[in-house]
Amino acid sequence: MRIPCSKITFKVIFIIAINIIFQLNTVAQGKSDLPIPRFVSIKSNEINLRSGPGNSYAIKFIYKFKNYPLEVIAEFGHWRLVKDNDGSQGWVHQSLLSGSRYALIKDNKLTEKELKFQDLKNQAIIFRLPDEISHPILMAEIGVVAKIKKCLEYWCQIELEKKCGWIKKINLWGVYEHELFDK
Repeated sequence: MRIPCSKITFKVIFIIAINIIFQLNTVAQGKSDLPIPRFVSIKSNEINLRSGPGNSYAIKFIYKFKNYPLEVIAEFGHWRLVKDNDGSQGWVHQSLLSGSRYALIKDNKLTEKELKFQDLKNQAIIFRLPDEISHPILMAEIGVVAKIKKCLEYWCQIELEKKCGWIKKINLWGVYEHELFDK
């Protein structure tokens, strides 16, 4: 026995088919469904920053630093438009990037309680605890890259030279001001 196919049934099937095709196309293009912008890190020791999303585009810059943090600001297929701490932008293939969180120590901003360290020019203080009166455990050069372990409201715990300590979030590039996480 045949069941007649009404116009409504045809429209529903058509809409479902278009939706499935769209979803398959999105997966095939490499869309990540991850938030944009977001921070990532370089997965290998050397990657090319290109002028467009593809291997045929010119190389603008070569990064030679594993774990260096980059900010993803757009996606096109399997390519990610990234920005570095200097504001330089270019395209990198997604396979060369990692979701592991690293940050660049960019500053040594201090509060009144930390003014005894104000003679620091190119170093930032890493504290034992996320507290301005905690003991410093390490001095880090500005420009050093550290692994981010966790971030609270104003502080991030980082790992540097196999030591874990806390640094003020405002002194890092690679984490957003209001970002909180615990890896």
